[in-house]
Amino acid sequence: MAFKGYFVLFITTFYIFILYLSVRDTHVPKIIELSEVEMRARGPLMQADNADLVQLLRSRYLDPPSRKPYNLSTFPPYLMEYQTFEWKGIKGSLQRLFEDKKRGFFLEAGALDGQYLSNTLYLEHELGWKGLLVEPNVLSYRELRKKNRHAWSSNTCLSVQPFPHQHILIQANKRFRSKYLFWTTRGSSHLEGYNFVRDEDRKKYKGIMEQEEFDNAYDLVQCFPILTYLAALNVTHLDVFSLDVQGAEKEILLNFPWAKITVDVFIIEYIHLPPDPTWTADNFLEYMTKKGYRLYERFNIDYIFVHKRFKVA
Repeated sequence: MAFKGYFVLFITTFYIFILYLSVRDTHVPKIIELSEVEMRARGPLMQADNADLVQLLRSRYLDPPSRKPYNLSTFPPYLMEYQTFEWKGIKGSLQRLFEDKKRGFFLEAGALDGQYLSNTLYLEHELGWKGLLVEPNVLSYRELRKKNRHAWSSNTCLSVQPFPHQHILIQANKRFRSKYLFWTTRGSSHLEGYNFVRDEDRKKYKGIMEQEEFDNAYDLVQCFPILTYLAALNVTHLDVFSLDVQGAEKEILLNFPWAKITVDVFIIEYIHLPPDPTWTADNFLEYMTKKGYRLYERFNIDYIFVHKRFKVA
């Protein structure tokens, strides 16, 4: 009887040991692997098209298009800004360029709440395009998700390097008495070290900001190269790329994967800052020209470029 008891104990222990090994071999390496990918994604250790990085973005940082009806704001002061010269001009240009084109794909970097002065809502809502909305400000992104946009979205930022990295985001997050000013200032969120707010604008709004108790908040955000986003969505061509990231446009353009991604139309917000003599308006236009684009329209600080292969109606 004693021998039988020891034998049963041995078999049970052996079975538990084998089970432990199978669980360890199956699950633990995956946890370590994912942790390593996340750590490496902080930069500068991974290539933009690394398969593990693409999978990390796809599984952790991409939200699918909503299947619900749109939930767009009808608040009059909020909609008032849609009458501005720049936004009406951009929408008019897109209407002329694409007319009734029903199949297209866009990328909007600096999507804010998904509606306020959006350059891509018309393409999605009225023409049925697919696309990707990128917005690093977490509070703006929550509002964006509530709009039920029928596009992919990501609460991250476009990398200013050819590799993924984390960056400090400076954002205006306080509640303002003026809802109009709230979204105007929220749209000034920018990566630390990149901000094109001019001195005259800062002085102009200084009194208003103090009256509204304007303040900055800071957050650490994950940034991915453009190639990583598009690889995660199996996209190699953009019909429209709207780039409005408050000062980091130069670095994003300089690191754009021109050999792997094609773009028909760029919408770029640009202001020259005196501290950067290498990125004047002439430098900016020359760079885009060398990449095969011509200036189609300009609305104050918003530039629309069309590639030479694109047939303008």
